[in-house]
Amino acid sequence: MSNQQVVIPNHVAMTLPSRPSLGDAGRKTKVETNHYELKPIIYLTLPKQKPSGPFHHYDCKIIDKEPRTDGKPSKPIPSSKNMLIMQQYAEMVLKHKVRFAYDSKANLYTYEMLPEDSLSAEVTLNLPGRHSSVYKIILHYVAKIPSEPFYKYLAGKRPESETDANDVTSYIRVIDIMLHQWPALRFIPGGKNFFCPDDAQLMAAGLMILKGAFQSARMAGVGMNGMPTNKLLVNIDTAAATFRQPLNLVEAMGRFFGMNPDHFTRYPGPDKKDTDAFNKEYRGVEIECTHVEHRPHYKIDRFTYVTADKVKFMDDQTKKETTVVAYFKKQYNLSLKFGACLPCVIVKKKKDIYIPVEVCVIRYNNKLSPFVQAEFIQYACVPPNERVRKIQELTRRIDFNNNPDLKAFDMAVNTKQMLILDARILKEPVLAYSSTSKQSKLTPKAGWGSWNLEGQKVISGAKLSSWAIAAFGSENEMPTSVIDKFVKQLINVCQIQEV
Repeated sequence: MSNQQVVIPNHVAMTLPSRPSLGDAGRKTKVETNHYELKPIIYLTLPKQKPSGPFHHYDCKIIDKEPRTDGKPSKPIPSSKNMLIMQQYAEMVLKHKVRFAYDSKANLYTYEMLPEDSLSAEVTLNLPGRHSSVYKIILHYVAKIPSEPFYKYLAGKRPESETDANDVTSYIRVIDIMLHQWPALRFIPGGKNFFCPDDAQLMAAGLMILKGAFQSARMAGVGMNGMPTNKLLVNIDTAAATFRQPLNLVEAMGRFFGMNPDHFTRYPGPDKKDTDAFNKEYRGVEIECTHVEHRPHYKIDRFTYVTADKVKFMDDQTKKETTVVAYFKKQYNLSLKFGACLPCVIVKKKKDIYIPVEVCVIRYNNKLSPFVQAEFIQYACVPPNERVRKIQELTRRIDFNNNPDLKAFDMAVNTKQMLILDARILKEPVLAYSSTSKQSKLTPKAGWGSWNLEGQKVISGAKLSSWAIAAFGSENEMPTSVIDKFVKQLINVCQIQEV
């Protein structure tokens, strides 16, 4: 055996091939795309001047100053709360002298270095319906993200090394985080989307659709010569999601069962099946309690299997056992209308807390139900011209011109014109079917979108030697008889079309 060792380099230089010609088939045309050009202000005004500075990356850790009394580790702080904590930090500690881009998790980026490489501070967060909480913020300097590789790439030059390529990617990621930060504070955030609460479409089962925008920063790709096109773009698109309507929980439960909420008083209380349905539908939903002035917020853990007049617990004041109905009458002088016919919400703190459903109001909460999915799709899908109009309106609402983060990071978005590209309209293809079909050849016409395959057979069908059907739902939602009928119809259609 040879004693020679094989040396594997850590990095191998690679030259990517240039893209081929754009082609000459079809008819030339111009198309508008849902992209707007994003440029550094310095690049707009003084293109020959050297970029003014890099981004500085800090590791950001936020911890609850008061540890749990039960000895268990603290739960992760939600991203939305992290963002509010850091905004409080910017106001109370940094005094808005240094703006930052924060991903609401563990990464913070600044255009100017902070006073020290390691910083810690405490901030107090006051939220409506919550007790004041103190959080400790710990920042550690990680690295500098230089701007030169990004500007060279923007000018059409390839990265000279793997490090440069990583710096370009990191620089664009910071810009993307920075772009999303301001609208996320003004609207309802959800990933790279944010939604407008004043644009709601009510649906069944206590749900509503909120429309909003998707936003992302990205490079414009390469040209015919395989080189970067020196354009940085903001992609804006429509987005939609279902949220729960901010209803009283009794009304929401009435809509869930398709009945007038007042009719609950006609029944002695939900059975186990109904309570299990409540648990499945509402577990994890955030509620706001209306029986006290500061309106505390909780997340539903589950519902009781008995009504509020039968739920018993030990009163800490009297050291005697009482019912939820009796306690609310004594403590809040509140007579529960549904105390004998609806359960209590159970929320978890140091111990289980029982709350009557009629003093609970649902807060915004994402939830897509299979029962309303078809209605959601019908509402969310819009024709191209309407989609363009909505994107333009969303761009106005995002209000890039007044975004303080864009200004602080020396960026500007040209919202006057969508990106226009050269394109070609190709001739419609001829679709070939089996000679035993109703039509052996079919040419789809412009504007069809879809066409009927009744009487059509494929030329060469594939054979499925084994297959299965998965039903993601309960027996109540998808009875076995319905599934069997679907399978038979599927087999019948496949046989007719010789798939």
